[in-house]
Amino acid sequence: MDINPTFMKIYRQSVFKVRSVLTRLLPLGVSSLMVWLFVQHIPLPLIMIWGGFLILFIGLLGTTYFYILLTENRLVIKNRMFPFLKKEFLFAEISAVKIGNTGGLTPNYIRIFSGRKKTGRMAIDLVHSNLYRCLIQDLQAKGISVHLRGVELK
Repeated sequence: MDINPTFMKIYRQSVFKVRSVLTRLLPLGVSSLMVWLFVQHIPLPLIMIWGGFLILFIGLLGTTYFYILLTENRLVIKNRMFPFLKKEFLFAEISAVKIGNTGGLTPNYIRIFSGRKKTGRMAIDLVHSNLYRCLIQDLQAKGISVHLRGVELK
């Protein structure tokens, strides 16, 4: 499906303003720096294991960096780090949208309901909480029911 570039609203913030960067990547970066400083005393296989763990962790963390695009007739949820990870939905097919949070330091998620089908939870960590009210109004203007669970509107 092609995205119409003439009318598009993007709900996204900078990756460096996201909470998960500070709570997950910063400690991982510091520990990686410590491993690098003491690399002379660590055998090569352990360094390779740590590097594999680091690549895996950053790859898994990248799956939480989704943001939302609204076009004239579609809702697009796209990943910032992996652009090939995206889902597109026609507004006519969507019956409801659920935006929620399971608590703690977990990122907010979005779930799309269309008829009898529903998507899995997609972490929308790149959508700032200040933008939720505008996003909800835009979705409701398209005739979509929006349900909130554990999300505070600012």
